[in-house]
Amino acid sequence: MSIWTNRVKDLSRAGMTYAEIAAAIHLAPSTVGDLAAGRYKEPRYAAAMALKELHDRVVVNAAPSNDLREAG
Repeated sequence: MSIWTNRVKDLSRAGMTYAEIAAAIHLAPSTVGDLAAGRYKEPRYAAAMALKELHDRVVVNAAPSNDLREAG
C-alpha cells in the first residue's frame, strides 16, 4: 500500500468523504477513490503536497498527545 493510499484512508477514518478530500486537494472524487484503492499510484506534485498538508492538519495534529507533562 502506498503512502498516498494510507493518507486517504486516514482522512476517511477521520470522517472526511472522498468529495471533501478531493475539494481540499483539487482532484476529482473518483481520483481520490482511485488513490484509496491503489489504482492510482501517485498524485502530481501539487496534489501530493496538498494531500500531505491536509493529512498533517486533520490526522497528525488531531492525534492525542502522549506527552506525560500535560497530565500533571
